Amino acid sequence: MNIKWEGQVYIRENMDKSLFKLMKESGCYNMFIGLESGSDLILKKMKKNFNTASASEFFVKCRENGLHFEISLILGYPGETLNTIDETMNFLKINSALIPKIAQINQYIYYKFSEVTENEYLIQKEVNKNIGITEHINRILEFAKSCNIKYTKAFINNLAVL
Repeated sequence: MNIKWEGQVYIRENMDKSLFKLMKESGCYNMFIGLESGSDLILKKMKKNFNTASASEFFVKCRENGLHFEISLILGYPGETLNTIDETMNFLKINSALIPKIAQINQYIYYKFSEVTENEYLIQKEVNKNIGITEHINRILEFAKSCNIKYTKAFINNLAVL
């Protein structure tokens, strides 16, 4: 059967290379990957269960097996600083040849029942105003343009109005 499919994929260190090959052979034509940050500190705070090194390795395995993927990024998660934003920029620079597309970039949105407390969110909201999250999103987009990483304009900071 000739079935084409796409899906959301979680970065896992223990995914064997053979699984990537099987995904491609089974008709996978796109994966949406919630990278969220290029900062190990923020990834740990988000409890993503992977780090930037394993994300890079995951991207290499995708590329080696001809799997197209898109990443999402979140800026302004509690704990975000100018330094962690710079770490994300650096991660994108180091991996720019591997990343074909940024599917979306959004500011962190607080949800009442998340693990982030309302107080943490309110503190970070003030920090985000001071560091200019929107400007940093634009900085990432300018970088993406400069190295031909595609992005979906409709999904850039589209949740900020909520």
